[in-house]
Amino acid sequence: IAAHHGKVRMSLRALPEEREAPEGRLFARGIWDGDTLPRVTFNDGEAVPARTLHLDLMKLGEGSQGPSWTTRTGRLLNTLGPFQLAWCEALVRVADWRASRAEQQALANGASAVHASHHDPEREHPSLAPAGPGGETPPDACSDSAESREQHGLRGGAGADRVGGASTTQPEHATRYLETRLGVLSYRELAPHLADRVVETEKAIAEGAYDAESLDEHLIALLHRRIVGDLVPALGGQWRRKDVVVGMHAPPNWVEVPVAMREYARDLDARPRAIGDDESRLLETLAFAEGRLLSIHPFEDFNGRVTRDFLALLLRRLDLPAVDPTPAAGEATQRYRAALRAADRYDWAPLSGIWRERLSTGSDA
Repeated sequence: IAAHHGKVRMSLRALPEEREAPEGRLFARGIWDGDTLPRVTFNDGEAVPARTLHLDLMKLGEGSQGPSWTTRTGRLLNTLGPFQLAWCEALVRVADWRASRAEQQALANGASAVHASHHDPEREHPSLAPAGPGGETPPDACSDSAESREQHGLRGGAGADRVGGASTTQPEHATRYLETRLGVLSYRELAPHLADRVVETEKAIAEGAYDAESLDEHLIALLHRRIVGDLVPALGGQWRRKDVVVGMHAPPNWVEVPVAMREYARDLDARPRAIGDDESRLLETLAFAEGRLLSIHPFEDFNGRVTRDFLALLLRRLDLPAVDPTPAAGEATQRYRAALRAADRYDWAPLSGIWRERLSTGSDA
């Protein structure tokens, strides 16, 4: 099962340039020693209880979990041989593909129950809960008010896109609540506190506080922690640990986020060196930096805010003027969302066009 994406087979290896985990804590492919795998209930009613994950088998020799990973895989290879072992892996991988395809087909057919399960606050995070009968209704994601822009960030909130031809409108009492250090707050109540931290971070960027930092995934996590960490410590700077659906877009599985972010950082690091005097490459670099980061959706929440500040830092590094990436209401917002959907398909042209206008006018047209 550990090999079903072809990432781990005979040995557990560190990724290129992967840093040593703090305090020697065991870590492999997005899994930390001591992580809790939540309870899973299948459609037929069968349930697997929650489990604590241990990685002692990464170590050499016999340990608390018995033989090491290398010993176990070597034993399998000796028992089954390479062809039977490859056949077993193929069965698991094909089953995974079929299950993913069935879920995507259900979404395409407008299966509201499947879509709703991805956006149910209680299932997504234990500290989230729906509003009571008297709960407030959140502002429209397309509203031009400053509060709405701050709350919904760059990509838009629930009900902003369509799935399978059916509009996924916000429920009547869609306000969600989050457990914070200030108490249990709705997203609307939390928004001004987050906005203050975004402004403070942008000010620090403008003053050069991050000029010596590498533009990599560790810096992105640091920015997210600065914006969110003192308000919602459980989320600040932490890669998400659940799969999500954003409109019609399915970001990478949560276990793939660390690798996706490492690859994103390496790609972004290489692009500026190839820009030269080519304006089109510059615009594509900016489009990639924004579109791919939002497409990965690395954090459980507040991805738009950290993307905004990371773009401010990138513009400073490239000696470009600061811009406000928030689109205006109406047609500009719809065009921006269409550009993000194109970026999900690795088509940077629409977002490059928006960046051309941002740099020439200081905001979206």
